[in-house]
Amino acid sequence: MLKRVILIIFCFVIQQNFSQHCSEDDKKQDDSNSISSIKKCKLEESENNEGIVSTNFSLNNRFLKKRKFNATRDLHPSIIDQKKEHHSVENLELANIKKNINSLATSITNTIEEKTIPFAEVDNVPLFVECDENSNDVYNCFNIKMQEHISNNFTYPEEALDRKMEGVVLVSFDINTKGNITNIKTISSQNTEILKKEAVRIVSLLPKFIPGKSNNKLVTVTYSFPMEFKIDTTNQY
Repeated sequence: MLKRVILIIFCFVIQQNFSQHCSEDDKKQDDSNSISSIKKCKLEESENNEGIVSTNFSLNNRFLKKRKFNATRDLHPSIIDQKKEHHSVENLELANIKKNINSLATSITNTIEEKTIPFAEVDNVPLFVECDENSNDVYNCFNIKMQEHISNNFTYPEEALDRKMEGVVLVSFDINTKGNITNIKTISSQNTEILKKEAVRIVSLLPKFIPGKSNNKLVTVTYSFPMEFKIDTTNQY
């Protein structure tokens, strides 16, 4: 009988802790966080300064759809009288069940909150510390600072120069809730492992950011862009 009571209470606690909001899109969208979904397009044309490398930035202009869901709760717990000598054991078991359920719920919540959001869809984009978060042009400031960082840290790999290796490397990385760079990924249609390593090296040198936010909560943001490696032969003698 005690096992039956505990089982019924356990089901009741689970229903209470996991009756929550869910969401569903009107149609299925592609995973824009994946490196394979980076679009080879330019946000805008910019003047190309003389140099050995040029970079183009592309942003996904899809906006985050606010999802809504109406949930109903219809709980009918069963109450069964028990002998007094079992009350202390029952209360202890119930306390342990609640503790375990709450821990599991917290773990699930943290996992959901750690889901990355594309740069173009986040409410407040991550920022270089030099950028004014109150500015109306935070996107432009971010891209300018990114270009400056690449120009200041870029070194064309000697082996790539000897082999006259050129190509476009698509780069993706996350800016986590602490403002640190994580999960750097690269992809290219060509056999350009040397160039990929240089792209990863440059991105790994990025400074700490002001984290992005969505719904006034810190979130991990994914930023993607193509980096073009091109040898400038116009200044060779």
